[in-house]
Amino acid sequence: MARTEQARETAAAQVAATADEHLRVLAAADSKSRIALRMAGTSRKEHTQLKTQAETDRTAARLEAADARSAAGRAAADAWKTVRESPYATVLGATERQTPDLDTLATRLTEMRPQQVPARALQKDVGDQKRIARFHGQAATAKETASMYRAGCLSVFQTSLRAAEA
Repeated sequence: MARTEQARETAAAQVAATADEHLRVLAAADSKSRIALRMAGTSRKEHTQLKTQAETDRTAARLEAADARSAAGRAAADAWKTVRESPYATVLGATERQTPDLDTLATRLTEMRPQQVPARALQKDVGDQKRIARFHGQAATAKETASMYRAGCLSVFQTSLRAAEA
């Protein structure tokens, strides 16, 4: 997401640079007379409209670039927050509070993925297997206990039935 926003920022910056170039060219023609502009194939009104359009484009592109830059920063911060708050944060070495730049973040995540996450996942799987074995043992004990109580209740019930019949 942050890379997408960076690409959007770059594209907007290029549009702003193009608009700046158009404004530079149009500024050179500002001092020309109406007749000189007519001979160049344009008019003062068209020249003014072109300048206004270029300024509007430049402003919109700069705003778009600023929005994309802040969105990229938010996306990188969110990604880092997700990594930092995960149960693997200490294993991954994601303990610092400040978000690293995107290139560093991508490099660290790429390095961490094949090396440290599988070891942590294996450790977690072993812990899960031990918990499952413990729960299975508890379930077997509970089943035996229930069977004993059932047998005891049945004998008490039968005894009370015999006593009631007699």
